[in-house]
Amino acid sequence: MLRDNLGQAANEGRLIPAGDHHVRLYEEGAGPPTVVIIAGAGDCADSWVPIRHRLAADHRVVSYDRAAIGGSDQAAPATVDRYLAELDAVLDAASPRDPVILAGHSLGGLIARLYQNARHGRMSGLVLLDSTPEAVGDDSGVQAGFVASSLAARLLKLLTPLGFTRLLLRWQKMPLYPEQSHYQAAVSPPEYDRWMTMVCASFARGAGAELRSVIPTAAQAKELLAGHTIPVPLAVIASSAFGDKWVRWQREIATLSAKGSFTFTGTKSHNIHLRHAAAVTAAVGEIASPNRY
Repeated sequence: MLRDNLGQAANEGRLIPAGDHHVRLYEEGAGPPTVVIIAGAGDCADSWVPIRHRLAADHRVVSYDRAAIGGSDQAAPATVDRYLAELDAVLDAASPRDPVILAGHSLGGLIARLYQNARHGRMSGLVLLDSTPEAVGDDSGVQAGFVASSLAARLLKLLTPLGFTRLLLRWQKMPLYPEQSHYQAAVSPPEYDRWMTMVCASFARGAGAELRSVIPTAAQAKELLAGHTIPVPLAVIASSAFGDKWVRWQREIATLSAKGSFTFTGTKSHNIHLRHAAAVTAAVGEIASPNRY
């Protein structure tokens, strides 16, 4: 049943080559600038549908599923190089010339920073939602949270083919999506059903591996981003999902740009894009504004 549902849902978007595999790309709206959305570990592009629709009124919006997530192909294990190569492929296919704003959540935010550092000429701005700080590689407390999430994802990989993950989603008891009701209220019933299908596909295949990649990616980022600054406008939005230390790290990331801003949501919802879609849309609009600075 999952395979049948995925086959129907994957008709949207288009597959593009990204090295030895293909990733699924979604586009709507018109630019420039082009806003490229980078989802968090294990999360699919469909989780951003409400924000995609909001932004598409004024911008070209591009989102994609990394390998083994949503409607994308399986691939070799996740590494920093693979993450950057996938984003290269997305930009080459969808926005080879226009200025680009990267909007990244959690691991997606760290990928955005790594990409800006390595390919800085392509960026006109960054929006980071609870971006994974490279410091988590040395913090046992935060590491424990990611380990717990990856263990939950590993269990769900075993149970998804039996229909258990879809039941959790229908009951709105999915532990990694406590903000699910906010998402449901913001989308149409077909979009909501498609999202559940893509979430199930992700946990049946690649979500656990992505969650397990967070700490190694952060450890590698600590070396790659040493002395790193962000020379483009930057908006950081943070929750208190992982405590005061996490919020402090987010504030420090905001200071990496002379044109940086920091917003605190006041909630513990790590999935800021699901709970605070209006705030995310406003932040992207501010970064995209030609009169901001």
